[in-house]
Amino acid sequence: MAQDRNTNAHRREYVRVHYGIHVDTLEVKSVWEQRDGGLSGEYGTHYPSHGSPARLEVMLVFHLTDVKTVPIQLVDTTGSQAAAELKEKAAQMRAERKNNKESQ
Repeated sequence: MAQDRNTNAHRREYVRVHYGIHVDTLEVKSVWEQRDGGLSGEYGTHYPSHGSPARLEVMLVFHLTDVKTVPIQLVDTTGSQAAAELKEKAAQMRAERKNNKESQ
């Protein structure tokens, strides 16, 4: 049975997942985007300013870089692949950060 578009359940349904690398911890994090525009992540739910793209809000509010966006229908396949690629890049970034600290 299809959800009624006027229900809270429909508005809060997840439609996209944004994966990215946290700029401080260099860990891969995910932020889930709801149909009503809410962005749910580690720090709770944030509603973007009117007209502000969700991807930009994910970067600014959740402090993520290298953000990859995946439709909810592809989370199991494309999402897993995106997260794996980001984990590899995050490991490289951690190694570079460590080398930079050691050379100072």
